[in-house]
Amino acid sequence: MLIVLPMGLLGIYTRCRAAHETVSVREPPIADGESQGRVESGAGAWHACGVTDIEHLVPAWLNLPEVAQALDLPITRVHSLISDRSLVSVRVGERGIRSVPAEFLVEGSVLDSLRGTVVVLADSGYEDEDIIRWLFTADESLPGRPIDALREGRKTEIRRRAQAAAW
Repeated sequence: MLIVLPMGLLGIYTRCRAAHETVSVREPPIADGESQGRVESGAGAWHACGVTDIEHLVPAWLNLPEVAQALDLPITRVHSLISDRSLVSVRVGERGIRSVPAEFLVEGSVLDSLRGTVVVLADSGYEDEDIIRWLFTADESLPGRPIDALREGRKTEIRRRAQAAAW
C-alpha cells in the first residue's frame, strides 16, 4: 500500500515510525519543485499513530470535560485556556481524545507557573507533545522532572532551562 502525504503531514506520520517498524519513508523529487513525502506500509500495517511514549510518560490524564469539571468552568473556557497557552493538550488513547496531564491542575486551578513555561518552550519551537514530554522527562541535574519543580515553586530555574533547551 502506498500513501502520498503533503510534507506537513509527513512529520506527524514519521513520529509513529518508532512504534511501527514496518513503515518506510522516502521523499521523491517532484518536477514542479514541490516535494511530497511517500509513506509505504507493509502487510496491512496502516493505522493512525496510536499509543505513543508520551501516554506512558504522563501518569494521569484528564479529558477536557474532566478538566472543566475540576476547574468548575464551562468547556468553552477550557478551550480558551488551551488557546492562550495556559494549558497544553494532546490527543491520547485509541480514540484520540484531547487530554491534559492531571498534574497541570492544583487544588481546582491551573498551575500558576505553567503558562510562562509553556510560552517559552513554544517560542523555542516546541510542539504541544514536545512540551509535555519535556516537562515530564526526568532530569538528573534538577533532580526530578521539570513539572515537579514547577509544582514546588521553582519556576525561575525551570524557565531558564526551557530557554536553554532551545539552543
